[in-house]
Amino acid sequence: MNCDNNLIVCIDKSNKKPSEKPVNKIYENMFNNITKKIITNKELSMEDLDFIESLPCEKKMKIIREYDKKQKENAQIIETIKNTGLR
Repeated sequence: MNCDNNLIVCIDKSNKKPSEKPVNKIYENMFNNITKKIITNKELSMEDLDFIESLPCEKKMKIIREYDKKQKENAQIIETIKNTGLR
């Protein structure tokens, strides 16, 4: 137990837990969630777009590649539906 002699307040640091997730892990989770939204055709929020904007170029390129891949898949599905007459 740590006590400050100038104050009557004592702080018990023995039960203090370290942060469960370091900041880098939180950002990695945010990045993965955005990628999952793109893969599942979910709409990105303004917060997602702001986060993407703050990413380094390498991470932005990963998101762009995933987005392009999904757009091509969606276009193929639409074309298949048009060609089969399933409307």
